[in-house]
Amino acid sequence: MTENIILSVLIPTYKRPLFLETTVKYLVDQIKLGGLQNEVEVIIANDAPGDHPTELYLKNIIAEH
Repeated sequence: MTENIILSVLIPTYKRPLFLETTVKYLVDQIKLGGLQNEVEVIIANDAPGDHPTELYLKNIIAEH
């Protein structure tokens, strides 16, 4: 983690990969638009163990960013 974090965003989810995808894409666009790429951390709490579609989506997001 970096010391330049000025904003933390927590996104709780439970078996909602489609809603999560929409939310994360919008959030990433807004972060980029504001020029805050290195100042915002996004924490996603998936409270559904074994939720493979959401886990796969999150792995893809991490790989992209």
